[in-house]
Amino acid sequence: MMNEELIESHRYINVDGDWWYESTLDDWVEVLRGRGLDVASKDILFYGFYSQGDGACFTGNCIDSTAFIREHVDEKDRQAIEVLFNHGGEVYVQVVRGSNRTYSHSRTCYANLSPNTLYQCIDPPADSDGLQATIIAKLDAQIDAEVHAIEMAFTELFRGWMDKIFKDLNEEYDYLTSDEAVWETLVANDMIEPTEGEAA
Repeated sequence: MMNEELIESHRYINVDGDWWYESTLDDWVEVLRGRGLDVASKDILFYGFYSQGDGACFTGNCIDSTAFIREHVDEKDRQAIEVLFNHGGEVYVQVVRGSNRTYSHSRTCYANLSPNTLYQCIDPPADSDGLQATIIAKLDAQIDAEVHAIEMAFTELFRGWMDKIFKDLNEEYDYLTSDEAVWETLVANDMIEPTEGEAA
């Protein structure tokens, strides 16, 4: 029979360092890489559990921003961006953290997209007031609008992944601090008398 008093006195024996969550973070580094993001385990932050403001977040960069945008954004919502891509331009996608560093939940991070302009990719027309210049200016304005909409969509996408990371960490924490897990650790480390563990 498990000794409840002994268990309670060692409730956090399985979570008394940073080792208990390392494998979860390492697993998520691989998951995020498979989804197109380069995130180091040290850049996954969390605080918990069971208090207001608890959560997890991460920062990182897209491995291939063009491929990521094409995978996650409908073609009709990236028409001007496709013109940019077709002229050798890029839209760099990052996951960044806001200025408030008090908390580590998903709402503290957001997507940041940094596009080239068509003027950077196309030789500027000699006549800055001509038709070509007008078209380029309108396309650049449309690129900005599309980028803004995609930033909001990607922010929600990334925050969903952050919330899933926190859920996995929370479940691991709950298991490691459960009666069964604590008792198993006590038994494995010879921290109880054999008769305590053998009694029915």
